[in-house]
Amino acid sequence: MRHYSYIFILANLVMSCSKETLLSESPSLIGKWRHYSAADAWENVIVNSDGTGKVEYYRKSKIFEETKVKDWYTEDNRMYLGKVTFSLQPYTITSYPTIASSQEILEFDTLKSGERYIQLNQLNYVEFD
Repeated sequence: MRHYSYIFILANLVMSCSKETLLSESPSLIGKWRHYSAADAWENVIVNSDGTGKVEYYRKSKIFEETKVKDWYTEDNRMYLGKVTFSLQPYTITSYPTIASSQEILEFDTLKSGERYIQLNQLNYVEFD
């Protein structure tokens, strides 16, 4: 049984080594990005200028969960928080940062004309300060 544990750990390490740092692959992703899942619930994906960051989850204007600050990595159009992640699913980059050409309301997210946004897991994340 122990051998399976070692094989699993070794496989994770080998797979995680092929990831590139976000700064070297996609510096355009640097920023603070917000997606509303309800009128009073949202998620912040924070990518700092040094390549570190975290994810914060809010309900009723209060943070209810957040990750530790780790380095962001990318591989095959996916963003990973840390080299090996178990609890946080990687984000699939559906669309890299772009500027909204017109105002658009999609569920609880509003894209205003001229606003910068990205799509992660086919959801819009608007840049905020």
